[in-house]
Amino acid sequence: MLVLLVVLGLGFLALGVYLLLRRGAGPDDPPIILWIDKYRLRAPVGFFLILMSLVLWWLAYTQLNQRFPAGGEAFSGAPRTLGSIAEGLRRNSNADIQLKGDVDTVVIAQPVSGACVTALLDDLCDKYRGTLTCSQQGNRRVIERGR
Repeated sequence: MLVLLVVLGLGFLALGVYLLLRRGAGPDDPPIILWIDKYRLRAPVGFFLILMSLVLWWLAYTQLNQRFPAGGEAFSGAPRTLGSIAEGLRRNSNADIQLKGDVDTVVIAQPVSGACVTALLDDLCDKYRGTLTCSQQGNRRVIERGR
């Protein structure tokens, strides 16, 4: 659905720019004007198409922003263990996380956050690069102590 909004927006933009910039059949042909009497609007059709493309892109942006807010997944405050963070992600997001060895006892003192589980785990692995080794096995994230 979001891809459709973006593609339609691109189509409306291209058509709108074309209609605004094209030359008429004759030198004295006026541009095609669209009247909307209810709102007392009068402008070239290309202008309305460009405006429609901007509205479609704004809708796509707001949908993505609602689905994936910047701090959608976050763990901060008191220090937590990696085991409790992984359990919270499994419970709330159905994340497939495998902790190998005694890595579940690693204390996470820095706040970690991300727009989704993947972004949060990437942030966690970046902040604790010396302590943790993170890998991907299919859809499963595997976290173990650094070597």
